[in-house]
Amino acid sequence: MYRALPSVDDFYLLKNLIATYPMSIKRIIQIARVWGFSRDMINFLKYFPSGELFESGEDFLSRCEDIETVIKESHHRPIEMNFGR
Repeated sequence: MYRALPSVDDFYLLKNLIATYPMSIKRIIQIARVWGFSRDMINFLKYFPSGELFESGEDFLSRCEDIETVIKESHHRPIEMNFGR
């Protein structure tokens, strides 16, 4: 879906641009677009469910780290093929 994961610095920068929490993922994506974050960052944020709500900046960073881990693990996992067996 994207060439590279966003950098840690990008996550912290976006967290610091968010003035108040709680904040929805929809609003965070809007903020990221307005501030010109990369397509990789926007695509990354779209991994969260559309109704996701972050209670704090630390909550946002922690959950981004969780998503990043899942993405990295999925790229190292062999593809399972099931042909109806």
